[in-house]
Amino acid sequence: ALALLSEQGVLERKQGSGTYVKQVAGTQRIYELFRLELNTGPGLPTAHILDVSRQRRPAAIPPLGEGGTHAWRVRRLRFLSQVPVALEEIWFDASQCPKLKADELGDSMYLFYQERFGTYISRVEDRLSAAPTPDWAVPACDLKAGQWSGFIERLSWTANNTLAEYSFTWFDPKKCRYSSRLSQ
Repeated sequence: ALALLSEQGVLERKQGSGTYVKQVAGTQRIYELFRLELNTGPGLPTAHILDVSRQRRPAAIPPLGEGGTHAWRVRRLRFLSQVPVALEEIWFDASQCPKLKADELGDSMYLFYQERFGTYISRVEDRLSAAPTPDWAVPACDLKAGQWSGFIERLSWTANNTLAEYSFTWFDPKKCRYSSRLSQ
C-alpha cells in the first residue's frame, strides 16, 4: 500500500527518516474538500470517466465561469480504495476549453482546473439529501437506476467568487458516507 501511494505521488519515502505525506509547492491539497469516505474509514479517491461531452448549458445548471452558453458535462464512477461507491455528474464552463478528451482528466477535477486553467477552488457548498440514481448508472457501482441513494449537490467557487463547477453525486450509503470535520 505504501509503495502504491508513493508511486501515485501521495507519499514521499526518505531513507533513514520515514514516510511522509507529499507536499506539492503551489497547489492546494487536492482532496481537502472531498467528503466521501468508506463506512470503515477514509479511502484513496480515484475515478473512472464514463462520458465527457460539450453541451449547451441546460437551464437547470446555473451560469458557470464566464457565463457562456456551453458547458462540459463529465460523468464518472468514483472509487475509494478501489471500491466503487458513487456516480458523479460534473458541469464546468466550456469557454476556456473548446475541446476536451476523457484522457485529459485525472482523478481530481480541482487539480485539472488548477493545471489547465489556473483556477483554484476556494469554497464549496454541499446540499445533502436522497435522490433516485440516474438512468446512466453502471453495474459496477451497485446503484440501480431509479433506486434511492445518498445525494450531494455541490456548488464550487473560485477565490473571486465565480461559480466554477456545479456537480451531483449519488452515493451508496451501504458502502460510504458523507463526512465533514471542522476544527479551529
